[in-house]
This record gives sequence, C-alpha cells and structure tokens, in this order.
Amino acid sequence: MRKLHVAKKENIDKVEICGSGKQYREFMHVDDMAEGTIFLLENYDDSDFINLGIWREYIVEKDNKFHEANLLELDIIKSTSKLNWKPKLNFKDSITMTVDWYKEFYFNNSEKDSDILDFINKQIKKYIKK
Repeated sequence: MRKLHVAKKENIDKVEICGSGKQYREFMHVDDMAEGTIFLLENYDDSDFINLGIWREYIVEKDNKFHEANLLELDIIKSTSKLNWKPKLNFKDSITMTVDWYKEFYFNNSEKDSDILDFINKQIKKYIKK
C-alpha cells in the first residue's frame, strides 16, 4: 500500500511488487484479525492450532524479480465451522478502509497524533457496527 501511495504522490507510473504476480494471497483487514484473535482468546481453549483467514485467494498479476511461494493457504475450517467465526469485511471493504487510513495519515498529513487516533477510533467504531 505504501508503494502505491508514494507512486501516486510522486507521479510514478510503475510500482514494483514482490513475486511473479502469479501467487495466490489472502488479504484480511487488521480489524478482522484483531477481532478474531480476541474471539479465540475468549472462546477457544483447545490445544490444537487454529487459523484465521478469509478463505478466498487473490492473484497479483505483475511480473517481478523477487521470488515468493506461489501458494500460501491457511486451513480455516476450524474457525469457520467449529467456532462459527468469520471475518466481517470482504476484500473491497478491507482495501477501502486501508486506503482511507493511508490517505488520512499520509495525504492529509495529520499534524497531531490525536488526529490520526481520532480517525482510527472512528474506523474501529464503524467496524464494530458491522
């Protein structure tokens, strides 16, 4: 996200990404991960490992010189079926919230820490209402 922000701000046409662009990736918003972690702490006392994720992969389509594994897949069957937990945000909402945060933090150049903290608190409250 930061590379995209800098490229847009400085009118750079190309952005280098890691990997071949053919990797499958899951993208999960930090608020979903935080809520899922709290949910597990409060509701899961088994000794088995459990993964949180969105169970949907996206392919990044851009060739690059960096090497990365083509498929990193988490098995989230336990968190979805056994615990009945799933993320609230879809891919589009996750990206929108992340872009909004970057725009507030970098484009608006929040002068005070309290400005960005207020913005984050508003995002968290909006997330909780979902």
